[in-house]
Amino acid sequence: MIQNFDYFQPTKIKFGAGRIAEIGDFVSEYGKKCVLVTVPLFDDFEPIIDKVKLSLNKSGVSFIHFDKDIQNPTTDIITQGVDIANDFGAEVVLGLGGGSS
Repeated sequence: MIQNFDYFQPTKIKFGAGRIAEIGDFVSEYGKKCVLVTVPLFDDFEPIIDKVKLSLNKSGVSFIHFDKDIQNPTTDIITQGVDIANDFGAEVVLGLGGGSS
């Protein structure tokens, strides 16, 4: 079994079972207002996002969920996401679910 590890250069990667519960603490190091960017929710992905939202709440991070991300997003979708982030006063962007996020 692979052991949990932390890696920083200059991006920090947290890897291992159960580490998703630490996302809120990690995000809160960078700000308290977060835009959560994901693909549209589907059955297998929704429980993961629920855990992320719970962790953000427990860490005192307020967030708005932008779930319009698609593979190869258009400039209109990107602009919509930027507008939502600006209107919310986001300090952090957390992308989950794939390369486009």
